[in-house]
Amino acid sequence: MRLGIFAPTLNHGWVLSTASPAYKPSWFLMQQTASKAEHYGFDFLLAPNKYKGLEGETRFWQFALDGFTTMAALAAVTKKIMLIPSISLLSVPPVYAAKQVRTLAEIAGPDRFGVNIITGWEKPEWESQGLWPGDEYFQTRYEYATEYLTVMRELWATGQSNFKGEYFRMNDARLEPHFPAGFDVKIICAGMSDKGMAFTAEFADYQFMGGKLDLDELKGVMDRMRSASAVTGRAMEAFPVYQCVVRDSLQECDDLIGHWRENQDWEGMAAMTGHATEGGDDKNSLHSLFADSDNFMLWDVIKGDPKSVAEQIRAISEVEGVGGVMFTFQDYLEDIDRFGTQVMPLLKP
Repeated sequence: MRLGIFAPTLNHGWVLSTASPAYKPSWFLMQQTASKAEHYGFDFLLAPNKYKGLEGETRFWQFALDGFTTMAALAAVTKKIMLIPSISLLSVPPVYAAKQVRTLAEIAGPDRFGVNIITGWEKPEWESQGLWPGDEYFQTRYEYATEYLTVMRELWATGQSNFKGEYFRMNDARLEPHFPAGFDVKIICAGMSDKGMAFTAEFADYQFMGGKLDLDELKGVMDRMRSASAVTGRAMEAFPVYQCVVRDSLQECDDLIGHWRENQDWEGMAAMTGHATEGGDDKNSLHSLFADSDNFMLWDVIKGDPKSVAEQIRAISEVEGVGGVMFTFQDYLEDIDRFGTQVMPLLKP
């Protein structure tokens, strides 16, 4: 079972609340996160990318570090942990991205990096830069991603691409140094639609997804993944993502989460979900959707005392197809210490 962390390159973490621990991303925070993660035995860090966040009291994700350059810097100050930056395909051309990956590999060394592929579905983020291809992109983004990855892989393998497709047309594009024969760049994708899973099954090694605490529901997602893999004949591993809250008791966790929930950033939630903010009995209102659940934290929440948390993680990891678990924390440095000292020892064989 491999354990990873969704790196804190975006402000305010993963909880849309004015009462939850808040931070702005910084090099100090990233360096300390990587150092602690490596010390406690986490296997990887994945850095998201964001170019435009939300309004509201928290200004959720308005402050963001570039995931790729951050991971490259961390590669020079860490030794073991795998580092996974994200490529937002609409932001950089494939030749440039291929060179970024090759450079990161030079810094990190073998088996210490992967690449998370983001097709880029959030229209306002790309409209703000004049990069939105048009609403037809909602339907064609995986065809675009297929050509993008084809170009990158040709460059990685041979140092040259003359690929001609609908979206990209190379004319003696070059990448030197390219990778040596047989070198494998690990690809990660989080597409959960049928097309997204089919793309992941064809091109990726790992599938990231929002975690489900209901094991039957999680098994259903794994069945979909295996069906997609059966078509391509390629094996994939899944890494579901969970928020993690560890305290001395479940009641302490619930009290803490309840305090966050009572102070939700409703304006930010409305922007995130597209729902109305009015209360009452309207099933389309945010108050109706999130008043009595932990789901305002974006992922399902593994919570409780250290023993209970370890048992939940072990149960998730035993679901067929799950290769490991990725976590988000809210107070990263304190929570990683708590997890590393109290939960990690319980997960060792």
